[in-house]
Amino acid sequence: MGMFDTIRFYGDDALLCAAGHPLRSLQTKDLECTMANYVVHQAHLYRPGTRSDETAQLGKDGRLLLSTQQTADPVALTAEVTAYTFCDRCRPVLFLRDHQSLWGDYVDERRPWCEWRLVFVAGALDRRETVRVETREMLADQLRKEGLEVLDDTDRLARLHFKRRESRDH
Repeated sequence: MGMFDTIRFYGDDALLCAAGHPLRSLQTKDLECTMANYVVHQAHLYRPGTRSDETAQLGKDGRLLLSTQQTADPVALTAEVTAYTFCDRCRPVLFLRDHQSLWGDYVDERRPWCEWRLVFVAGALDRRETVRVETREMLADQLRKEGLEVLDDTDRLARLHFKRRESRDH
């Protein structure tokens, strides 16, 4: 898989998956590939610096609220950057494997893929070009073309898988 960098989007700059969920964090291999973080805010690119000024405040509920401030410097990048992620809010598409996994399950899942070409000019986000933004239906069709058996969300095995997954996530 290799190293990559992360681009985080704040405010109205977030890109959307096919279902309309905001995607605030994307990966790219077109920058430093050193696990560096970048931020897009008001259509400008920034690079966060070191964290400073950590504070702690006791809340009314007795829990401690920890806050850290961090500055970010503008980056005057001029480049085309391919950035991608999957939507973790969209329900995955389930399909049957042809063999049992290490975890003892024949059901596997894949999430809709989202990919853009971001064009930065002197650090300003000039254009966002959609490369691929999959719907669940597009993904299911692709899996079928690969010869895999896609489970309908109402299938008993799919319902059990989602129920087990939800209990594990909470």
